[in-house]
Amino acid sequence: EKEDWLSFRGRIFTFQDFITAWTEKVKSQERNVVTNFLRQLLDKFRNAWPLYKAIVGEAFEKEHWLTLFKLLKLDKGVTMEKLLFGELTASVDELLKKAGEVKELCARAQGEVTIREAIHELRVWCETVEFQLTEHAQNDRSTPLIKEWKDIMTQVSDHQSLMINLKESRYFPRFADQIEQFESKLGGLDDYL
Repeated sequence: EKEDWLSFRGRIFTFQDFITAWTEKVKSQERNVVTNFLRQLLDKFRNAWPLYKAIVGEAFEKEHWLTLFKLLKLDKGVTMEKLLFGELTASVDELLKKAGEVKELCARAQGEVTIREAIHELRVWCETVEFQLTEHAQNDRSTPLIKEWKDIMTQVSDHQSLMINLKESRYFPRFADQIEQFESKLGGLDDYL
């Protein structure tokens, strides 16, 4: 309960083990107010289990965490670094109530990670690609030619295809400016080559 979420999330499966063990213990007990309460709570945790796994948050940026905190109605002072596992278990009702929004948030975070990685790949390629030139002499005239021209054109084409795929993502609008810059660069390169 007092363990921070960032430390505990790597061992989230121990929570599932805990739920399973306590479910078995409660089943073997005589029904009364306490065991009924525990059954209901364990059922909530079992139903929320996929959501707890989803909010491990490896793909989450600060913005995603803030959105999650709002969805779960956590205190405004809560940050990713200060979030306790107990705060998440105490929010199980909100987590279940907002399951669709939480799943969408997780999907958005993952989709945005994919786009960020692709943008990083494009940026690195644009910054590091070097054209190897060779001189071609004909009629007393020397013309520089790009060695491995086909490979370069294939890479340009691959990156253009990647950008088309990124534009089809429903998470594209937040990255439109960056993608349009690369489109311009690669389109110009394609035209010049």
